[in-house]
Amino acid sequence: MINEIFFDKFKVDNIEHDENKVLIILKSTNLATKCTCCGVKTTKVHSKYKRQVLDLPIFR
Repeated sequence: MINEIFFDKFKVDNIEHDENKVLIILKSTNLATKCTCCGVKTTKVHSKYKRQVLDLPIFR
């Protein structure tokens, strides 16, 4: 069910939680994408991002 909440280009890789937070680790399902700097198609991961979602009442 949690996969339906997120965009279809991601899959849930792991879920961690404690009494104060839930951490959902997503991975892209895209095999290749364009570099945002030069526009060249690549299959390598250049960076990872941590995002904090504060405005979605997912678990209320």
